[in-house]
Amino acid sequence: MNNILHPQLLKEYMMTPPHYIDASKGDRKSVTFQKDNICGFVDIGISEKYCIGLFLGQARVKGEAWRGGDKLLIFDWDGNPVKKIDLPQKYLQMAISDDKIILLGHDPKTIDFVVHTIDLSEI
Repeated sequence: MNNILHPQLLKEYMMTPPHYIDASKGDRKSVTFQKDNICGFVDIGISEKYCIGLFLGQARVKGEAWRGGDKLLIFDWDGNPVKKIDLPQKYLQMAISDDKIILLGHDPKTIDFVVHTIDLSEI
């Protein structure tokens, strides 16, 4: 975006589960999550020095709503781990500026939005 008065969405990618055809019935079905499916990165962002992932790392419970990630995994540009930060709660989205990580989530008791910031200079 180089013009704030006329923002444009360049591309949007959606995760689509792979499909298969049941040869015995000719039905088209989606591949389902197995009970040990581990939810990994919820969101990924970059800064000038780091690649940062909002991470859950737990098995997803079938039928349970998506709840976000509760850890930040920080890597340098060569893919080497730099730091892991345990967050006080789960967050759904992350934005990164030149000097901050901004996390958006819900308060687990009130469902109000919660914004949490982390100063990148502290990493």
